[in-house]
Amino acid sequence: MAADLELDVEAFADALTGEEDGRRLLVLEALQECDRRAPLPDVLLVPLLDCLRHRRKAIQRMAAEVLALWSRVTPEVRTLLLRLLGDADLRVRWSAAFTLAKIGPEPAALGVLLDTLGEADGDMRWAAQSIVVGLARRDPNVVARLADLAATGSASQRKMAAYCLRDVGSTIPGMRETLTDALGHEDAEVRLAALAALAGLYSSDDAVVEPLVRLFRSDPAPGVRRAAASALGKLSNVPHGSEIRAVLEEAAASDDEGLRRAAVGALRRHQEDGE
Repeated sequence: MAADLELDVEAFADALTGEEDGRRLLVLEALQECDRRAPLPDVLLVPLLDCLRHRRKAIQRMAAEVLALWSRVTPEVRTLLLRLLGDADLRVRWSAAFTLAKIGPEPAALGVLLDTLGEADGDMRWAAQSIVVGLARRDPNVVARLADLAATGSASQRKMAAYCLRDVGSTIPGMRETLTDALGHEDAEVRLAALAALAGLYSSDDAVVEPLVRLFRSDPAPGVRRAAASALGKLSNVPHGSEIRAVLEEAAASDDEGLRRAAVGALRRHQEDGE
């Protein structure tokens, strides 16, 4: 296969820079299968990097995979990707960060990843969230950055930072207060994320009972109240267990079917934890 690549380099470069997405995808697939014992030919490196700017996500993803595979024998790949982290276009910066993550943990990409948590594109946000969680599990300083973002970022960044913190599973001083404050955010999705993080990280902390009960009783969004009822059922070994049961029993008698189901399930979990 290596000989085939050498013979087809010019044709591959032509396809990567041409207008036909079908040919470009075929070449990207071929480059994934080629023998990679020799470095990536220079004539292909720039066109592959340009694919990270392509409008189609499938081409961006395949180019990222190809570049990551070839980076093992072509050190220039990582160097050029690091430069792209400074591109004016966030989507290009994200593509570079995404590719670097395929090569290995890359702390230099953290700023771009945190920016991407505020991006409107949900695919980008959640992919960035997964990468950030991996970095945070390796470096406590990333957890601190996430806690700060949960307090000061855009609504989308606050939401995604809260989910990151939940999934990392570790806490730092002041984080509980930050998440509790987020329960009062005007965006319901931020409140839901903060609720999920509090229930996941502080399930045995008595200090979260009152804020969750208050959210259950007063939040204007039915979905948030249902989530609060469900979250209360996840709290265990807290002194206010009887108060939680009373709240959930009240919810179990609600006319809101969704709230009633959430409360019944939460009561079951709460009773099982108490046994």
